[in-house]
Formats: sequence, C-alpha cells, structure tokens
Amino acid sequence: LDASGNVSGIKVMEHSETPGVGTNALTDTYLGYFGGLPNADGVDAYSGASFTSKAVRSGVNAAAEQFALVFGN
Repeated sequence: LDASGNVSGIKVMEHSETPGVGTNALTDTYLGYFGGLPNADGVDAYSGASFTSKAVRSGVNAAAEQFALVFGN
C-alpha cells in the first residue's frame, strides 16, 4: 500500500494453484486491477479461478484493514 492506503502492488510469494486454472488469478494483469484501489471491493473474481480470486481479494482487504488500524484511515 502507498502512503494514502491504496494498493501499489501485489506480489505472490508462493502458491500451489493448478496451472491454467487457479494461476489465472495470479497473473500480473489480474493483480494489476487492484492498483490504486483502497481495497478489493471493486475487483471481480477471475472466471474459472474463483477460489484463488477470493484469496487474493481477502489478502488485499486484510492489508487495507491493517493499514486503517495503524494509520486510522
């Protein structure tokens, strides 16, 4: 997150997703949809990778919640 609390980037450190299915929600293109947003509420799940998309969205929202707790936004 940047100083304003908006997503500045997402990096997936490791995963065990199915190639061509779950990994579709881990591409730079999909992860780029979160850029500049304060949370994941405006990003839809990737079709065919709904569980992985939900995990990514959950991680973004968890980071946003922590930011708000620390910085009071």
